[in-house]
Amino acid sequence: MHEVLVIGGAGDMGRRMVEELATQGITVTIADRRYDAARQIALRLPNTDAAALDVDNFASLRQAIRGRRLVMNAVGPAYRYAEKIAWAAILEKVGYVDITDDDDATVRLLSLDPVARKQGVAVLVGMGWTPGLANLLAAKGIKQVGEKGSHVDITWGGSANDAVGQAVVEHVIHAVNRQVPMWLDFSPTLVPALAGITPIALPEPFGEVAAYYVGHPEPITIPRAFPELASVTCRGYLLPDELQSLVRAVLDLGWAREPLQVHGMAELLGLFTAVLGHIGQKTAPALSALRVDVEGTNGNKVTYRTVDTMARMTALPAALAAIAIIGGTPLPAGVITPESWPDREGILASLATREMDIEESRTQA
Repeated sequence: MHEVLVIGGAGDMGRRMVEELATQGITVTIADRRYDAARQIALRLPNTDAAALDVDNFASLRQAIRGRRLVMNAVGPAYRYAEKIAWAAILEKVGYVDITDDDDATVRLLSLDPVARKQGVAVLVGMGWTPGLANLLAAKGIKQVGEKGSHVDITWGGSANDAVGQAVVEHVIHAVNRQVPMWLDFSPTLVPALAGITPIALPEPFGEVAAYYVGHPEPITIPRAFPELASVTCRGYLLPDELQSLVRAVLDLGWAREPLQVHGMAELLGLFTAVLGHIGQKTAPALSALRVDVEGTNGNKVTYRTVDTMARMTALPAALAAIAIIGGTPLPAGVITPESWPDREGILASLATREMDIEESRTQA
């Protein structure tokens, strides 16, 4: 039996995970409801096979996971599927890695810590782009400027021409249609999504954008590892610029209040995003961006900026963590988040060898 099961391995993020694992000599099974797509990927990669899987069938899900060394979850949206898949892995006593990017899903996954510990299973959640790479960089910056009273600000830029799958669109709607968690004034705080508008310079070709609060896990998980931080915020922005107006209109009209409405609007908006990406005021690049700012109480500040495809920025950290786990990196049983990964510098160094350039700049008081 192949040692790693990648659930959702025929999607944008999952496929990139599979490619990285297979090229490192790890045997992989691509499990996806789209069996034909999974099989086509498996045919061109070594040590790889495909299996049909409906994650809504819990018995089939457990059967697919049973006996594996590790399961990787690339199924979205996370708020609908992550907890179920993690539960199945824990029950089967199989290690788990995912790219969960919804704050509410992350809270539910964190609640699985006692049972994961009891089962002796390591559950690594949110090891993607944001969260994931963002957390690794935040932890690095905190180490440089000091934890007590420091501020961490994470900003991402997404593009209509980068990843346009329905799960991505559904995640974005879910992230901006409610009160979302931030860490402000040394404590957890709920704020309205789309508020907190701040001009910030993302890497080119994004440039300066008016980023706003979004629902993401970083303001929940980073303070768990660094409780003396004064603030942790997460903001986002979409290109082309017109997408902000479209999303706001959908929310103002009340068309995305319930889960079924969110799902339906994601299907509809998915038809328009690619078109908007070519006719907007600023043509959307086939790239995504990340900026992480960490500022200490002494005025010292470090900023990290990078731009790449969403698939690479999301899949590579997860795949590199999986490779390390297979290679013997010891992890404690329980639920683990990226800022607590034991070798943060190792992941960042491996990303550099894969041509992911992360610009670092420092300002000293």
